[in-house]
Amino acid sequence: PDPAWPPLYVNALASVFSVSGSGYGVVQAVQIVLWLLSALLFYRIALRLLPWRGAALAGLILFLFSPELIAFSHYLWPEIPHLFFFLTALWLLVCHGHRTGAVAAAGIVIGLGLLTKLLLLPFVPVLVACVVILNRENWLSRILRGAVFALALFVTVLPTMLANLDSHERFMI
Repeated sequence: PDPAWPPLYVNALASVFSVSGSGYGVVQAVQIVLWLLSALLFYRIALRLLPWRGAALAGLILFLFSPELIAFSHYLWPEIPHLFFFLTALWLLVCHGHRTGAVAAAGIVIGLGLLTKLLLLPFVPVLVACVVILNRENWLSRILRGAVFALALFVTVLPTMLANLDSHERFMI
């Protein structure tokens, strides 16, 4: 274990390899499915945000034929699960952000994304701000939804942070 890399992807790989031997094909199959599900989530987000359905379809086609995403879906790297977690959270916030349960689920999913790769960390304040600012309810409800998002995220990463505090004497993801 390396404290610079979050543990979720490595632990997931270890679990798959312990069950299926080398398991490369199993991991690749799961990542290909996550890549295709990410494309669907991207399309649903684009449908919600873009005024023309053709633009969302063009975005979907570009997503599906992106050489980098196709390649990463076959590597044993955390990029595809990380992208899936991020797009799932965005989909929850953009398409279902008026529901408190969806906002909490988005916080959990972003927490899982952070446990996969720390690249999302700078986006967390932006996502909290989006939850608060872009919601069309009263300010108290907006702030409470932002707090629900942040709390769900924090509760998701807290066990790893406590384990790192215990083993590495640093409270970090």
